[in-house]
Amino acid sequence: MSEVNEQFEEIKKLKKQYEDAVKAVGREGISKLLAPLFERYPRVLHVTWTQYTPYFNDGEPCEFNANGRYADVTFSPAESDVMTKESAKAETRWSSKDPAEQEAIKAFHDALGIDDSVMLAAFGDHVEVTVDRNGIEVVEYEHE
Repeated sequence: MSEVNEQFEEIKKLKKQYEDAVKAVGREGISKLLAPLFERYPRVLHVTWTQYTPYFNDGEPCEFNANGRYADVTFSPAESDVMTKESAKAETRWSSKDPAEQEAIKAFHDALGIDDSVMLAAFGDHVEVTVDRNGIEVVEYEHE
């Protein structure tokens, strides 16, 4: 391999290291940001949002959007000790008539109103992100 090709490979390696570090720092930051909210609102099991760049925008530029401000908030049943996202009775909402749930939803939506570029760097494009007390799950997201 020529010296120039070795330099190009080094650039690729450094870029990957940088991207991995940014992702790790971003995810750790989101976990730390939301941890106090999970403590304050014990009925919240997890929060899920999608983020992606649309494929078509009626002739306008397609721009990435993290939909954290519209995240689904999943609650355990009232007066329950159920604290896993596998709960069959859990209810997911992005709005509620219950004042306590409204407060929790607003708190999570406000916290997740983070700059889209940070969310993109931390989680990627065309993904669904789920955060709970134990960590973060990121899966591919199919959209129109």
